[in-house]
Amino acid sequence: EQFTFTRGSEATFVNEQGLIQSTNTLTSNLVIDEESLPLTGWSRDGDVYTAVNATSNVVLNFTSGFNFSIGDLVEVSYEVFDYVSGQPRIQLSGGGQAKYTTPVSSNGVFTETLLLTGNNTAGAIISNNTNPTLKIRNFSIKKIITATNTPRIDYSTGEKAFLLEPQSTNLLPYSEDFSDSGWTKQSNITPTYNTTETLSPNGAYNATKFVGNGSDGVYKTNISITGIVTRSVYLKSVTGSVNVKLKDPNFTTTIKTLSVTNEWQRFELSEDNGASLQGIWIDDIPSSGIYMWGAQIEALPYATSYIPTLGASATRNQESCNNATPVINSEEGTLYAEISALADGTNQRWISIGSGSNANRVSILFNATNRVSCSVRGSSSAIYDSNHNIGSQTNNSKVAIRYKDSDFAFFVNGVKVDSQTSGALNFNATLDTLSFDSADGGSKFIGNTKGLKYYPKALADAQLEDLTTI
Repeated sequence: EQFTFTRGSEATFVNEQGLIQSTNTLTSNLVIDEESLPLTGWSRDGDVYTAVNATSNVVLNFTSGFNFSIGDLVEVSYEVFDYVSGQPRIQLSGGGQAKYTTPVSSNGVFTETLLLTGNNTAGAIISNNTNPTLKIRNFSIKKIITATNTPRIDYSTGEKAFLLEPQSTNLLPYSEDFSDSGWTKQSNITPTYNTTETLSPNGAYNATKFVGNGSDGVYKTNISITGIVTRSVYLKSVTGSVNVKLKDPNFTTTIKTLSVTNEWQRFELSEDNGASLQGIWIDDIPSSGIYMWGAQIEALPYATSYIPTLGASATRNQESCNNATPVINSEEGTLYAEISALADGTNQRWISIGSGSNANRVSILFNATNRVSCSVRGSSSAIYDSNHNIGSQTNNSKVAIRYKDSDFAFFVNGVKVDSQTSGALNFNATLDTLSFDSADGGSKFIGNTKGLKYYPKALADAQLEDLTTI
């Protein structure tokens, strides 16, 4: 059955190919090449443009069928090949403040997202501030259409899961652009922005390469926040396996040593430095170098999915998923879920079939560290409750509860962990809704859901063992 799904903001997830993908969508390519446009210092052969005896500050003009406004997000992409010299970049201009991509100085496919601060309506140009010797092709400009309520099928745990998360804000204003002055590069650090040596975790050439001396690093400090915060960043070694350190520039007591390999990994550090300012510091960068992308600071004791930022903090709203209407039997049934939590803890996180209140419901839930629970509640009191230790709520678990007059059972990972042969189903309302909460809109489920089934009959023990076996 279909759920009503709401979030009201963009969000990211890990797709089946292992890349970070946004729920946002793109328009078609808005660039329209005009053969009649003058080419000062350039030649054209189809969609390939070659710099020929170009002088300083020459531009290659394009007309484009776009009309962007302040606040629009625009994806700009192009390929540089046969590169010898120059620093090409893309400029959006006309009717407002011009916006530029980062200059590049190598072959590669370059993709960058721009947050427009002017009404850019006239067109786009390929510009450089040095004499170029290079070729450019596959130039595209696409507007990003924000998809605010798209559900996320996420593969970050290795298998597809329906991802639900709480509201969170990335407090770092530049999560990918480490060229910004807010990111301090210590004296022995050499950066290469938008490196073409490796694709970033989102499949673009927009990671940064940092080469150090084994003791210096890169940091962002003075983020105004108190309490426990979680710092996270994607890192990859240039070669072999290297060790770097992750810490808070304002508080160096808690230092996490990271083993960085030649595969992208997301590293996390949660702590409270006891002050009103916090930050993130990637230190002891070796001379062999590391690649860095997707930094995040959020006011949670654990990391949530990546929230990209482009000059200001950005918030992903809490998601809600509810109002499914399968045929539910109030006389007997079985509720099954394959779930894991984002973090182990005592927060209430429920999946329920019910009637719209905290009475008359059957639920599977996380409510205490290291355990999963089930609950059957009648019109006025609890009928059946059970808890089972699973080591950590972040472990994937297959859980089922059977309910029927004088026949209740709780199965976890192929084992009947509890049962009860007394108690009457004294529901005084019809069970008619399956929801990711405590049946009354509260205690929303936060976590990964890999499987969810409802059976309008009480399954036998053998069936439940088979259903819940990992």
